[in-house]
Amino acid sequence: MTSGAPIQPATIPGLDDPEASRTTLFAILALGVAFDLTFNGQLPGFAVPLFALLLVASFRTVAHRSASSDILLAGAAILAIFPALRASIELAVVDILAASALLGLVATQDVEPITTATVVGVVRRGIAVGRRALGVPRYLSAPFASPAERSRARRALRVVLVAAPVIAIFAALLASGDRVFARVLSSVLPKWNVGNILEHVTLICIGAVLVAILWRCALGNDEPRVRAPLPEMPSLSFPEWVTVLAGIDLLFATFVVVQIAYLFGGHARVDVTPGLTYAEYARTGFFQLAAAAALTVILILAVWDAGRRDQRRHDLYLRGLVTVMVGLTGVVLASALTRLALYEGTFGFTINRFFGYVGIVSIGVVLLVLLAGIWTGQRRRVVACLLAVGVVALLAVNVLNPDRFVADRNVARFEATGRIDASYLGYELGLDAVPVAVDLLGRLPKPDAEVLRTALCERAENLKPEPSWRSLNLGRSSARGALSSAGILPTTCRNPSR
Repeated sequence: MTSGAPIQPATIPGLDDPEASRTTLFAILALGVAFDLTFNGQLPGFAVPLFALLLVASFRTVAHRSASSDILLAGAAILAIFPALRASIELAVVDILAASALLGLVATQDVEPITTATVVGVVRRGIAVGRRALGVPRYLSAPFASPAERSRARRALRVVLVAAPVIAIFAALLASGDRVFARVLSSVLPKWNVGNILEHVTLICIGAVLVAILWRCALGNDEPRVRAPLPEMPSLSFPEWVTVLAGIDLLFATFVVVQIAYLFGGHARVDVTPGLTYAEYARTGFFQLAAAAALTVILILAVWDAGRRDQRRHDLYLRGLVTVMVGLTGVVLASALTRLALYEGTFGFTINRFFGYVGIVSIGVVLLVLLAGIWTGQRRRVVACLLAVGVVALLAVNVLNPDRFVADRNVARFEATGRIDASYLGYELGLDAVPVAVDLLGRLPKPDAEVLRTALCERAENLKPEPSWRSLNLGRSSARGALSSAGILPTTCRNPSR
């Protein structure tokens, strides 16, 4: 894709003008209202994908369109679906931030196409967002540049000031006369007090400003595209970078050979080492080895970019040394994976261990992507591939549903060994694990069943009805239904005899 005007004409006239039109202002304000309705006083739910769909559909009119932009927009829309499916607030926040990042990449496609993005290009994108955001006031004030437009805006403001109180009075009367209408009205309108109204106005403004920044970025530069030269990256001579890579390879090889028994020693290593516990063996080793593998990724990228290769044999040295490094790092990752599996087999599955597995697999895939890029000479494709790895990893996490996945693994372990941490299952896991815990309740020994039931009663007490239809969420709904079907309700928990 080349930078410049949008490839296709706008589907909504006026939204892709270089200066905001009245249509643009209305669309931005409408999305600001949608932002407020989605996030003000609501839990992550049905409104999130609905708002994302509206934003993506309108943004596609403004942004430079290409196959890569459509893929990024589709990725943002897909990620925004999961806050309505999973009960985990933390996972919903990550999904929303990741979807926002994808929209930011679409908005800066004119800086450098994502398919050939480099690390320097990503930095340029961030600088471009900040610079163009400064132009938002001028962009939004364009419709009021002439006296006639200002006069029209004043008339529109007077209409709102006159009509709004009258409509509010009639709405209040109708709501007081019919409970069903009042419930519908209260789900979409703020409660009538000054504090709530100011809160809604603030969130509407925040949402409108964020959308305006996004759209202004998507319109590109309104100044000549002259890029200020960035400082040149320090270069490494052939002896320097070869020594670095060969030294790390030798260090990794020595470490693997000396520690081979310790790396994959498993239960035997823990049993014969005085003072060594499973926690120390798995936790400490895992984090250090995973950190070493992650630093390997940074080292390979740095040498690839900064290392001078003046002869063909230099490329061969780079490929050979990096291949050895990736292979040895694979052994280190396998060791970290073994430690994690040992800890899991001994003490059970947890959320932290779940994400440990995700991290190890992701680092391994990233290393393979780097190795493939070096052997094919596709340096400019690497950033896009790494971005794809991150998005796919996040999608996989959402599809697996961490809380339920961990609960299922612990139930499987209980069925195989008769051991389970009922307290962790009931108190530490999220609402997505509640249906699994409820199903297990009748099969547990009495002490574990009492612990789990107490935890589920606490869940039932805290699981309030959704604030409105905007917060509808499949995970919370499933938890609520499972508790209700098992008779675990706030009333029955307070009065066990019932």
